[in-house]
Amino acid sequence: MSKQKPRTPEEFIDAIGEEMAWRKKELSDLKLTIQENKTSTRVKSLIRSAIPVLYAHWEGFVKYSATLYVTYLSIRRLKYAEVAPNFVALAIKQRIENASHSVAALNEVVKFMIDELSTRLSVTTETAINTRSNLNSEVLEDISLTIGVDFSKFESKRNLIDVTLLSSRNHIAHGQYLEFDFKSYLDLHEDVIELLEIFRSEIESAVLGHKYLRSAFVVQSPSLSSNMPV
Repeated sequence: MSKQKPRTPEEFIDAIGEEMAWRKKELSDLKLTIQENKTSTRVKSLIRSAIPVLYAHWEGFVKYSATLYVTYLSIRRLKYAEVAPNFVALAIKQRIENASHSVAALNEVVKFMIDELSTRLSVTTETAINTRSNLNSEVLEDISLTIGVDFSKFESKRNLIDVTLLSSRNHIAHGQYLEFDFKSYLDLHEDVIELLEIFRSEIESAVLGHKYLRSAFVVQSPSLSSNMPV
């Protein structure tokens, strides 16, 4: 996998593609191993071991791709006045978190809001995206809002994310017994691949459609156009 920071939309798409490819390959290899042992007495143990791996790739890909997106925007030398409000909100959130509640530090936050929108976007990418090691649908929605990607396609999948995937992973990770039959495992495997593809598609759409720009936000929210500069 390339560790080079993407500077163009093409490089970003390539990086996301490489990340997706190795994860899908590992999950495919694991599924093949389980299929080859589906009549074995070991299959239940193999399936139990596979559930946390499915979750790990889901959380890992969301964390990686969302962080890469923020990194990509930081490299593009955009100004706060040029980007969609969610990225201004992210900058303010990080400043508040670093303010330690001192008046002087909070004054710096206010100063940014008043005077520094013409400065370049600068985000601490290491802490910008937080999955809380518990990527439920609420956390996913918060991440989606943070980077300005559409969450609507995940609305119907909240139970899948929160119960079938996350809760099952937590039970197994905490040493509790949970039995998955072979078909249920295969179904979950396909569901996780679909989740990965949806998030990939939405974040690629944001990059290729320049949805990170203030002008794109205004077009999507015409009621705000009279109050927000393009």
